[in-house]
Amino acid sequence: VLNIAQRGNSTRNAILQTALEKATMRAGMPMGTANLPGKVIFNVQTPKTEPLLNVADYLCWTVQRVFERGDTRYYDFLKERIKLVVDLYAVPESSYSPERPLTAENKIGPLTA
Repeated sequence: VLNIAQRGNSTRNAILQTALEKATMRAGMPMGTANLPGKVIFNVQTPKTEPLLNVADYLCWTVQRVFERGDTRYYDFLKERIKLVVDLYAVPESSYSPERPLTAENKIGPLTA
């Protein structure tokens, strides 16, 4: 069960199911979701019904801003609480922690505009 925060009209089960099908095909699973060992259920929630999703969404957004814009303003407030950030796009893979915090200067992932 994937709990997903609703964002406008783009967060519908049909759209999410289509995205899952595309992802499994791209991962080399020719039968799509039929090859998955379990059933994937999308539980789309609004911020009013599941306020904790706002916390997870905000944490992810703060990390995303560092990679996309080099903006650490919001990440700096939370970096002691974020135990690990793994940059999967870095070669070799790179990670950041409170001991080695993510900064605009040391990130390896996508370049900022």
